[in-house]
Amino acid sequence: MQLFELDLRLHVCVEARVKGARQQLSLSWNRLGAPGATSLAAALPSLVSLEQLSLQATFIGAEGMGSIAAQLPTLTALEKLDVSRNEIGDEV
Repeated sequence: MQLFELDLRLHVCVEARVKGARQQLSLSWNRLGAPGATSLAAALPSLVSLEQLSLQATFIGAEGMGSIAAQLPTLTALEKLDVSRNEIGDEV
């Protein structure tokens, strides 16, 4: 999968969730990797009503988790974050 395609899919998915006033976003079991997590992190500040974010088994690693973690303060409605089954380690 090319990075461009990944970015486009994330943009479309996130945009659809925002316009539909959905409060949950699950990208679990997709091979996002750190680049995909960085793309998602850039979109997170626009998801102010997001209550649940599931990134289970997305291969985001410590670098990707760092990108996501940096945006968590902007998600004031977030109640649940699932990053299980990712090799994040103690670096974050």
